[in-house]
Amino acid sequence: MPEEKPDLTYLDFKILNENWNRYMLEDETILKARVLMVNYAKAENPKPNRPNLMVASHTVYGVESPAKIRGAPDATDYALAELINELEPGKEDLNFRALSEGWSEYVLEDSTRLSLKITPTRVMRTKKFDLAGNPQYVVQSVIVPKVVAKDPKKLAVMSSIAGTTT
Repeated sequence: MPEEKPDLTYLDFKILNENWNRYMLEDETILKARVLMVNYAKAENPKPNRPNLMVASHTVYGVESPAKIRGAPDATDYALAELINELEPGKEDLNFRALSEGWSEYVLEDSTRLSLKITPTRVMRTKKFDLAGNPQYVVQSVIVPKVVAKDPKKLAVMSSIAGTTT
């Protein structure tokens, strides 16, 4: 039986901030990460065990690598599968520590405050380089949501938040 289309209402939102989180990798590279909300919708009649909030987001990464590990600049746009096939031996699970972390914060048109935080869970260095000669990395991460409404009772009945990435 095909799944019924959700009855969604998209809400406008105001960006309060979208700051970079910064992490120091064991190879002395600074990894910068941030999550950007693209759109937000609420399900009008959510079914049991189905999300009633939908968030589409985009994750952006940047790196600042030390000169000693930079290579020849490469303008090629590699697909994720290509990068996975080019992992540098011994660099498939780099240790890292947070230098600064924060939330991307938004206010929805119904006055609900939504915050999103990107947290890397695994960082892998490849044998490929970017246009500046920085090594290219494959990053696995999670996005943590936090929702605060003017009426806390409203949130008590929420089942979950579903996310999509672009």
